[in-house]
Amino acid sequence: MRIRILKKFNVLTYLSIISILIFPINISKATDITGAIQNGNVYTISPEKYNNSNTIGFRQYGKFSLSENDIANLQFKNGMTKFVNIVNSNVNINGILNSINQSGQFYNGKVIFLSKGDFTVGPNALINVGALGVYTPSNLPDINNLASLSDSQFNNTLDSLKNNLAYSISINGKILSRNEVELYGSQVYTGSNSKIITGFKSKDTSLNSQETIATKTSVTEARKVADNLISSIVNLGNNKEAILNSNYEFRSQEGKITILSMG
Repeated sequence: MRIRILKKFNVLTYLSIISILIFPINISKATDITGAIQNGNVYTISPEKYNNSNTIGFRQYGKFSLSENDIANLQFKNGMTKFVNIVNSNVNINGILNSINQSGQFYNGKVIFLSKGDFTVGPNALINVGALGVYTPSNLPDINNLASLSDSQFNNTLDSLKNNLAYSISINGKILSRNEVELYGSQVYTGSNSKIITGFKSKDTSLNSQETIATKTSVTEARKVADNLISSIVNLGNNKEAILNSNYEFRSQEGKITILSMG
């Protein structure tokens, strides 16, 4: 299969792309996440398996559908740096998705989705993570086999999935990532109001920050903080150049956006 589109952004990464194609969005009516622990409108999700070094945690789902009125917290435990979510169907994220530690605070870990189906981020959705990787292969690796791999072997497995992409990725909401964002799908669509901002960190956590978003149990409050954060760290001038607020710092090496679409 021939790669048709490959774009990498190693800039002060602010991305807002207007789609040429109109892609239908399936908005979920209720949260349905296999194995999540519910407390009101907040769902906590923990790994069910770890690799030998405890650096990578894994969980497998029959369904992963997050309502726009709910919050899902992916909980990093035991020194994990990556949380791999293996989903046997479409992924629909319409609410708030955070990466957190065992204390419930924002955690700078990488969230990875392996989806045997389309991956959709709705217009009201917010993904607030340390880093994000999305892959949509035609066949999912076995969770037990993945958990038996070393870190380097796992990375090699991810690379092999890039040549076997079968489902679409549609980003219509917001993604805030401390480090990289990587999207690998058969087709990748972004809406006119989608925003992906990576590589930034608040100099003072009392300011609008990813840490503040992760503490919210109200989706309305979380979205408000995110909107204030986006408007305060990046301003677009007449030439559409990003102007950085002095209260925030960017690291261009970590702030990378990779989009790969295979026809």
